[in-house]
Amino acid sequence: MIAILILIVWAVVWFMIIIGTGVLCAHVRSKYAEPYLVEPVTVLKPVRGTEQYLGTCLGSFFNMNLTNGDELIFCAEHADDPACDTVKRLMAQYPDVQARLVVAPVTEEECANPKIRSVYLPYIAHSKNRLILLSDSNVVADKNYIQDQLSDFNSGLLTSIVRGVRPDGFVAHIEQAYMNGFLARWLVVTHIFGHPCVLGKSMLFYRPVMETRAGGLLAVGQTLAEDYASARAYHKAGLPLGVARHPVAQVIGRYRFSDYWGRHIRWGRMRKYQAPAAFMLEPLSQMVTLGAAASWATGRPSVFAVHCTVWFLLDYLVITSLGDEMTIPLFCGWVTRECLAPLLWLHAMCGSTVEWRGRAYKLGRGGAAKKV
Repeated sequence: MIAILILIVWAVVWFMIIIGTGVLCAHVRSKYAEPYLVEPVTVLKPVRGTEQYLGTCLGSFFNMNLTNGDELIFCAEHADDPACDTVKRLMAQYPDVQARLVVAPVTEEECANPKIRSVYLPYIAHSKNRLILLSDSNVVADKNYIQDQLSDFNSGLLTSIVRGVRPDGFVAHIEQAYMNGFLARWLVVTHIFGHPCVLGKSMLFYRPVMETRAGGLLAVGQTLAEDYASARAYHKAGLPLGVARHPVAQVIGRYRFSDYWGRHIRWGRMRKYQAPAAFMLEPLSQMVTLGAAASWATGRPSVFAVHCTVWFLLDYLVITSLGDEMTIPLFCGWVTRECLAPLLWLHAMCGSTVEWRGRAYKLGRGGAAKKV
């Protein structure tokens, strides 16, 4: 009976993976239409510290095709943050771009999420446009980033597939394999099967809709996963969510193994508290655990080999559809990521604290975070 149940689950997961792969490949290759919405956008950029390639990432936003009404607002928690110097240098270099640096964080008592804490007052009090594009500091913008987003905007909440670029070192290739394969596909799968998620790297939305119908940005900032909380709020309110056809590039840079492990433990524990049922089922979405279970259920070790080979081929399709090549370092990173996934899940399972931006937080029911 257990073996039959495992094989049923195996078949269902494979169905989702195949559908997700096909839809993603077709989605990112579909033709772009002219933006049906022509409206000025406020781009909010939270900044902090001296991230690798920070100047390159932020500078790409000054080089976008901006309209007269578009504006860039860079948000920092502290005036002496090193990132502020980078922003000021870029504003001096591009005086014709409407750009401002705002240092006006709300308190930790008002908002647990440090990213939302730095952008909330600029978002509420300083942005002059209704349409908000919240974009992380390590995103590299294409010339037509805003136009590409507007062409897919559905007046709800628009997210983007995130493509990891410029990996530096072996651990960075592990992260790239995760982002450009597993994460990209499962983002699309969640939208296909009725539990849409978004990625906070790039979120486009109307401020009045967020504030009046989705609970408000400050409310979703009570958790560290403001993207997941935003998706749940929009979905619960019956508002549309979508995935842009044009992937957004995120610079990976150099990664230490501790950075990779800590980042994914943080994500895993946030998922555990915000979506506990889905978290418990995550091993079924992992190549190694699912393949091992199917091999045991059939009594044939060859099933595991075939399972892993086909899984790789589908990941290869996803990765190449995003514009990457399956190089030897990326393949090695892919193999390592798949082998580490069960161990990461077990570690995330055994704990309730996370670290983010130099602070430790204890997570509670619904993902609520309190500084330790």
